[in-house]
Amino acid sequence: MPSSVPYRVPVSTGTGPFRDWRFWVAVALCAGIVGGQMLLDSHAFNIFPDSDVPALLILPILYGALRFGLSGSVALTAWVVILWIPDIVIDGIHGETLDMTGDIIMVAIVIVVGVFAGWRMQREHDLNDAYKAARSKVEAYAQAVLSGLEEERSRIARELHDETLQTLIQLGRKVSAVSKAPDLPGSARDAMAQARQLVDESVKGLREVVRGLRPPALEDLGLEVALARLAEDAATDSLDVEFEVLGKAPSRILDDSTELALYRIAQEALSNVARHAGARHGSMTLHFGEDAVELEIVDDGIGFRVSDDFLSGGSTGSGGLGFIGPDGFYHGEHFGMLGMYERAQLVGGNLYVQSAPGRGSTVRAHVPYV
Repeated sequence: MPSSVPYRVPVSTGTGPFRDWRFWVAVALCAGIVGGQMLLDSHAFNIFPDSDVPALLILPILYGALRFGLSGSVALTAWVVILWIPDIVIDGIHGETLDMTGDIIMVAIVIVVGVFAGWRMQREHDLNDAYKAARSKVEAYAQAVLSGLEEERSRIARELHDETLQTLIQLGRKVSAVSKAPDLPGSARDAMAQARQLVDESVKGLREVVRGLRPPALEDLGLEVALARLAEDAATDSLDVEFEVLGKAPSRILDDSTELALYRIAQEALSNVARHAGARHGSMTLHFGEDAVELEIVDDGIGFRVSDDFLSGGSTGSGGLGFIGPDGFYHGEHFGMLGMYERAQLVGGNLYVQSAPGRGSTVRAHVPYV
């Protein structure tokens, strides 16, 4: 699966390159190249031209820039200059002005390339660090928003359960008591029966709202039971929803935030199936793998065209099925899917969607174990 985080080469920070053994391998390589060339020159062996030496030395310097940034390339460039000074001095003593000038030019080329490469890679590393810092702030803000949303949902659920729901229950009891009065006319008794029926329906609907706002099964019985009940509640006369658990739950229990994220993703996905998909059959699978847990919701509904709805964020796979990777959720106006994706991201996972017109949809959340 594609990743939304750009690749970057690990960079040694804090103590610089000097405590990394790979830096000293590059130092030894530079010494070997310069020393070998001097030895060959002293014996009049020209295995490779002097013009090739800077190219050979630039390789470990570029590695230092790539691995350690500006500090690595500057350190290796300075080391090359130190190694080359004796050769320049010897050429000057012997009056070999042309060779000395050539050595100075080659050293200058190495310095320019080394410093520029180090500066360029350091800039890339700094930009990556800034990106990661900004991303962390955005994720922390999103986490705070979602946490506040869940707290507000819990508060509203408590108020609805403790106040509004209890008031409706008391109202229903009073209506029942009045309807049993012996001197009540028949028409009034029928009206009271209808009123009691409306109260009962309101109580049932309100209980479903409270359960959606704060799933008690998730808190009391765990993720598997909560998802099973969610699938059962989503099923209707025209929509069949199956639930299956594959694999064995890990010995380390999923943390509360991960369970809640998976539950909300399932809740939104099944809501989309019921409201928009026009499906007759849906399935939800919770798969405990070796390294991650996956939640997959599949339906046989009308589907949608990924390339139209998600612009460049989608891609077309085999058989015309469109695939939405992590970057695609920021294209289009499917805010429900964007919310599911962000919930998966906040617990270290990802969300993937596959769909095509007339071929249903698949939503898969993949969350590694902590």
